[in-house]
Amino acid sequence: MRVDRTVGAGIARVRSMRRGRRLVVAGAVVAATLVPVPATAQADEPRPVRPVPVGTVVGTDGRVYLADAEGRALQHRGFNTGKEMTADAAEITESLMATAEASGLDLMRLSWQWHKLEPTDDGWDEAYLDQVVAALDLAEQHGVSVILDNHQDVFGPRFGGNGVPDWATRDDGEPFVIDPDDPWFVANLQPAVQAAWEHLYEDADLRAEQVESVLHVVDRVAGHPALLGYDLLNEPFGKLRPGEDLLTAAARVESTQLTEMYQRLTDAIRTVDTRSWIFVHPPNVASLGVATHLGRIDDPKVVYYPHFYDIGTESGTGFDPTSTFHATWETAATPYAAANDVPMMVGEWGLPDPAIAGAGTFVDRSLAVLERATSGWTVFSWCAGSGYCVLDDAGALDPTWERLVQAWPRAIAGAPTASEWDGAARRLRVTFRQDRTDATPTEIVVPAALYPEGIAVTTSLGDAGGVDWEWDEGQGVLVVSLQQGSGDRAICVAPAGAGTACPATTPVDPPDDPPPPAQPATAVPTSARFTG
Repeated sequence: MRVDRTVGAGIARVRSMRRGRRLVVAGAVVAATLVPVPATAQADEPRPVRPVPVGTVVGTDGRVYLADAEGRALQHRGFNTGKEMTADAAEITESLMATAEASGLDLMRLSWQWHKLEPTDDGWDEAYLDQVVAALDLAEQHGVSVILDNHQDVFGPRFGGNGVPDWATRDDGEPFVIDPDDPWFVANLQPAVQAAWEHLYEDADLRAEQVESVLHVVDRVAGHPALLGYDLLNEPFGKLRPGEDLLTAAARVESTQLTEMYQRLTDAIRTVDTRSWIFVHPPNVASLGVATHLGRIDDPKVVYYPHFYDIGTESGTGFDPTSTFHATWETAATPYAAANDVPMMVGEWGLPDPAIAGAGTFVDRSLAVLERATSGWTVFSWCAGSGYCVLDDAGALDPTWERLVQAWPRAIAGAPTASEWDGAARRLRVTFRQDRTDATPTEIVVPAALYPEGIAVTTSLGDAGGVDWEWDEGQGVLVVSLQQGSGDRAICVAPAGAGTACPATTPVDPPDDPPPPAQPATAVPTSARFTG
């Protein structure tokens, strides 16, 4: 049966299983073919949502990963849905979810907003919460896990933003006067907005109201099969006190007020939900490559979830190929996860326009650093249209964003070393250190649209050991089982007929120039735009 494997809305879906095997019996190689064996296409089954991780494991480079019940290191790749966050909103349609699934994405950052949930004090809009649950249900149908994002921009609707309801906003009568030519983010520097943040952090009654709003959501969604965790607050801000500049204030707010808020919300969530994960991130200045001063959150299930935006692309001038942004961001972002022994994923990254100069280079470098430094990400934003949308008006991936469709390891049966993707050759090499007494398999996302000719699977074991693999084209998942044992291992995926050597280790030459140290800006340029 010929299947249209075009990534996009309306993709034809079948469940076609392809298998390959290397078996060793009494030291003799019985079968060594790498050509996939066609199987009869069957009615497709929905891709199951992944179980909630139960702990963490550490890679060979010290990076921390989420781990499943089998002790496998987990990775996620996914998307943000925008800011309206209702199940019938344009950004959460069946066709967009199907496109995400066909693209190999399995994680959605889904926002909810306090002012919509509780527009008046104790006046809960349960219909709004119904829509959040409906979006979780739709995600489950497509095998997509969900991080619920407690979203705000410019504090709340009193200041033209979203998040904290008007009745919980205390601005002390301070002025709020904005220049319409300024980017929206600069409104956070207005005295009225900063006063509102100070009251939210410091007033006991507002603290309790915030906890109550979060628990109202948790009470409804805890235990949902698609729920991975809670992003406690999107891009928090704070007040600049006398004598402080922006970076000094950010450091104080993060280390004291924000850390305390995150701990307070975490403790409250744990009275209801001990299964899900907690996702935290610093104010938006950190997304530019400024080191965080956020304190440790005392909980065994915390993920550091910073954002990732380049000032040149955000200002609309394009991406400068000589930019050191990626190295600067990596240098600034990774120490928090290492110091606190937590996984790091990226909550937002993207482009204000995929047609700007250097956009393709930016995406390529971003994917490389995200693979090297994190264990997952959610791109901003999975919508069809212009601006930050990664899909065009017809709902297909913009050519700049087609790079998102890759083969990538989602569950590694060992301590991960590296994942190397060659887009031109459509070749993936996954390296890890195995130390197992069972045959727990490694799972790799392999979108069928990438390999209409089928796939070749090779490993570092060559002809010397047992290898069993199965590719479910309908679900886009390759399962590879290696013989038990210890040592460095590699699994490679390539187009059928293009199988090559798959070494477990690769000599690494020292870099000519080490990554530059983080160079915090003294101020956020007012010409910049920021998502959020």
